[in-house]
Amino acid sequence: MDTVAGKGRSLGTNFWLILLGVSVVIFGLNTGYATWKAARLGGASTAASSLQVNSQRLANQGREAVGGNREAFAAFKATKGQIDTDVTQLNANFGDTTGVAGPIETVTSTWTPLAKDADQVIASEAAVLGLAGNADRFTQRIPQLQAQLDEVVRAMSASGSPSSQIYIALREVVLASTMARRVTEIRAGGTAASLAGQALTRDAGVFGQVLTGLRQGDEAMNVQRLGNPTALGALNQANTLWLEMKKDLDAILGTSKNLFAAQSSATALTAGSTKMLSDSESLFRAFTTFGSLKDTSFLGNIWISILSGLAALASIVFLVFSLNSAQRRRYNTTMELNNRNQEAIMRLLDEMGSLAEGDLTVKATVTEDMTGAIADSINFAVEQLRSLVQTINDTSVQVASSAQETQATAMHLAEAAEHQAQEINSASDRINEIAASINQVSKNSAESADVAQRSVQIATKGAGVVRETIAGMDSIRDQIQETSKRIKRLGESSQEIGSI
Repeated sequence: MDTVAGKGRSLGTNFWLILLGVSVVIFGLNTGYATWKAARLGGASTAASSLQVNSQRLANQGREAVGGNREAFAAFKATKGQIDTDVTQLNANFGDTTGVAGPIETVTSTWTPLAKDADQVIASEAAVLGLAGNADRFTQRIPQLQAQLDEVVRAMSASGSPSSQIYIALREVVLASTMARRVTEIRAGGTAASLAGQALTRDAGVFGQVLTGLRQGDEAMNVQRLGNPTALGALNQANTLWLEMKKDLDAILGTSKNLFAAQSSATALTAGSTKMLSDSESLFRAFTTFGSLKDTSFLGNIWISILSGLAALASIVFLVFSLNSAQRRRYNTTMELNNRNQEAIMRLLDEMGSLAEGDLTVKATVTEDMTGAIADSINFAVEQLRSLVQTINDTSVQVASSAQETQATAMHLAEAAEHQAQEINSASDRINEIAASINQVSKNSAESADVAQRSVQIATKGAGVVRETIAGMDSIRDQIQETSKRIKRLGESSQEIGSI
């Protein structure tokens, strides 16, 4: 039953875990897709708003660029690139989307010719910047050229030159100022720029011819050659400066067509920027309206996120409840198991109390509890202990029997030793008697030689007997000592056996 209940609880927990995982995955995917759609739409709205600003910025930067501003060219190219990127992304992402496809197409149609004009402006960068540099150098040298021409006029007046010739020299001063104005008009662009270029060509030709006439004379132009050295020196300086300025002027006239084309493109950009602004505003409003429409698609629908989020929340609640219930059940099961184990341990301790007092007849109760294996091991140990004690008792009986046998043997040896001692004493007495007899014989030896001779013979024999007797006594003494040692060892063995 516990196993079945545990499996049921595990299945319930797994169900909520699976539901939670699925809900989180659906919520994440749907929310991520919705976020991507919102970011995509937000990016499109931002692009439409950026087109409004950049359309006006491009026109202003174009005008500054064709005016010879190097930084304006860099900004112009960046703005044009941003507009290209925005238009391309809008067409790629929403070109076929109902509600915004029309405004996107309109903006694209408006931008296409403007992009060509912008490319024309960018292509003319080198020519425009070169012309601007030439124009700046040319106009900066005009005051110096006029100052030298003024010296020529003063020298002519001082030398008494005819007033008609002085007028011609004064007209050169005015013509220099006029050429500077023509260059400014060319750079300014507009309808007067082309006319200013033509006029500048004529003015430059006249100015150069007059300078040559003042130096060499020119009857066709009614210009007389200067004869005053001071005036001629100032004129030569003015001519040298003019030759340098003429290089810049020729470059200006040579690249003015490129400048005019760039100015025309910049003018077209300015004119088209108004329509581009209007179309971009319409596109922005279209995206605003498109974003506010109710989303009926399945993917990215907010209700999918809400439902999956609620399912995930419910899964978490029920999962927590299920885990808490399982935890409580595990706690109750653990407490019940602990109580049973505690009871089993106390029962085992009670049964082992007699064992601690030396009762080897105790037998622990073997159950299925945690202490069952312990009780079985204790019973085995007690049984082995009983066997050991029995073996010790049997060995003690055998040792006691052996000790009694040893003691009897020792008593027998003691009696034998005592008997041998008596025999030795008897032998000693006999020896003493023999010795007395020998003494008697010795006393009587003097009485008769025959008797003496016999006595000597008898004494000789007696001495041999004595020696043999002494040898026997020595042997008996050795036996007595050996017997004493054996008795002593038997006594020590008896004591050791008694101590066992």
